[in-house]
Amino acid sequence: MEMLIRQAGFNDISVLSELYQKQFEYQLSLNPYYELVDNFDWKVFTNGKLNRTNAVVYAAVFGSTIAGFIDIRIVHFNSQKKGRFLSFLPKLSRTKKQPGLPLKPMKCGLIENCYIAPEFRRHGVGSRLVDEARKWFSKNDIHRIEISVAAQNPEALDFWKRCGFEPFRVLCFTITGK
Repeated sequence: MEMLIRQAGFNDISVLSELYQKQFEYQLSLNPYYELVDNFDWKVFTNGKLNRTNAVVYAAVFGSTIAGFIDIRIVHFNSQKKGRFLSFLPKLSRTKKQPGLPLKPMKCGLIENCYIAPEFRRHGVGSRLVDEARKWFSKNDIHRIEISVAAQNPEALDFWKRCGFEPFRVLCFTITGK
C-alpha cells in the first residue's frame, strides 16, 4: 500500500490525539522525571496544534490509517527580549545603544513532535515526514531547523543524525531531594 503525506486536519483529531498521547507516554518511559496530569484532554491539545499560525502538522497515511505525524512551526529569536533558548542567560542590562546579547534576531524551524506508530517504523515513514517538513520550511524561507531529542532515546538520536541533524547543545539536569 502506498504512503501519502498530507497536512493533518480537524477530521484527524481523534487519531492524532491518541498518537500524541502515545508519544508523550513513550518519552516518559525513557525518563520519568515528568508526570502526565490526570484527565488531560488530548483532543483539545491536538485541536490547538492544528489551529496555530506559522505551524503545520503533517500525517503519514496508509489507506485510512495514520501511521505517524510531524508537528512543526516557525519560531523567532530576539536577543533583546527574553525568549526561547535565550531565557537561560542572566538578565543583562540593555541600553538603546546595545542589545542585551550580541546576537542578531533570527527565525528558525522547530520540529516540536514527531511520532511513528511502532508497527510502521523502519519503513521510511519518518524520513518522508522530515522531507515534507523541510519543503514547508524552505517554502517559508527557513533554513535552520532544530529539534530536541531525549538523550535516553538512541534510536531517535540515530534517526535524526541520518536525517542530517547534528547535536548542538546538551541540556543537563539533576533532581534534588523532595
